[in-house]
Amino acid sequence: MRKKHQNRLGQQSGAQALLLLPIYAVALIFVLGPLLYMIYLSFMSRAQVWGFVNEFTLDNYAQMLEPMYLSTFAASLKLALTSTVLIILIGYPFGYFMARLSADWKRRMMLLIMLPFWTSSLIRLYGWIIVFRSNGTLDQLLMGLRITDRPLKLLYTYPAVVVGMIYALLPFMILAVYS
Repeated sequence: MRKKHQNRLGQQSGAQALLLLPIYAVALIFVLGPLLYMIYLSFMSRAQVWGFVNEFTLDNYAQMLEPMYLSTFAASLKLALTSTVLIILIGYPFGYFMARLSADWKRRMMLLIMLPFWTSSLIRLYGWIIVFRSNGTLDQLLMGLRITDRPLKLLYTYPAVVVGMIYALLPFMILAVYS
C-alpha cells in the first residue's frame, strides 16, 4: 500500500515537472536568449551606418573607462542611491504602520497606494511636467508664499528626477513592507 502511494507521488511530481517545462523554455528563450545576444554584440565592431560587423573587438569595453561614460555611470549610481535611501526612509515606516491599521483603514490606504497604477504613465508624466515647469504649479506656490520672487527652472533637474523616481517606486516599497 505504501509503495503504491509513493509510486503515485512520483508520477505526480514527474507530471508537475513536465507542466513547468514550458515556463522554463519561455524563460530561457526570452530572458537568457537576449542576454546572450547582447553579450555577443558587445564583442562586435560597429558598422559605418547602422548595426554591427562580425569582427571581434575589445574596444567597446575599453571605451567604458572614458571620462564621459564614467561620469554618466557615477551620476546614475548617485541617482539610484539617493532615490533608494529616500524611498526606504519614506516607505518602510509607511508600510509598517499601514500593516498595523484596522482592516477598514488598510483598505483605504491600499486604495491610495494603488491609485497611481490605474492612471496612464503618460498622464502621470504630463502631470509632473505641469508641476515642475517654469511658472508651473510649484513655482506659483513658492512665489505665492514669497519663498521665491521669480519662476525657477525645476523641470529636468536632478531634484525633479529624484521626485519622479520616488513617486514611481515608492508604492513597490510600501507594498513589500506591508506584506
